[in-house]
Amino acid sequence: MFKYCLTEESMDYYGTTLYRVRAIRDFSDVKAGDFGGFIEHDGNLSQEGDCWVYGNAIIANYSTVSDNAKIYGDSIVEWSNISGNAKIFDSRIENAYISGNSRIYKSFISEFYVQDNAVVYNSNPGYGTNEYGYGEIKGDEAFLTDGNGNVVHIKDLAKPNDLLTEFIDIMSGIMDNYAAS
Repeated sequence: MFKYCLTEESMDYYGTTLYRVRAIRDFSDVKAGDFGGFIEHDGNLSQEGDCWVYGNAIIANYSTVSDNAKIYGDSIVEWSNISGNAKIFDSRIENAYISGNSRIYKSFISEFYVQDNAVVYNSNPGYGTNEYGYGEIKGDEAFLTDGNGNVVHIKDLAKPNDLLTEFIDIMSGIMDNYAAS
């Protein structure tokens, strides 16, 4: 059963026409009639699961969003696969595989696998580095930017950390903001 349709509202994205989506039935926190973000075609956003693209987010250039993944705000996702329970907030994702319970906030991710419970906040961890050209952020790792603009790599989110506590407080506010909009 279909959960969304493409509307007539469109935008030009570097020569590609993208269409705003609209829910045609209730699922997750989306209600029938709600407008979502922009996709190139229905192959970008699965009709199954609770995945959704919110706000003015863009899914283009062979990207797929599936399972229960959520793309929020002004995110741009290109040439990437987003799946599982991943959530992406106001970030740019290129040539990446994002899955599991990953959370990415206000970051640029290119040529990375981000999986498991990984968190990336206000950060650019660089370009891929493994033998396949992709970097990996996995397990309970986090890349966060501290108040001085330094990227901090936390290898174990289970261990207490002042920056992590600050991040959790910030994210609580961001989640409240998205829930209210």
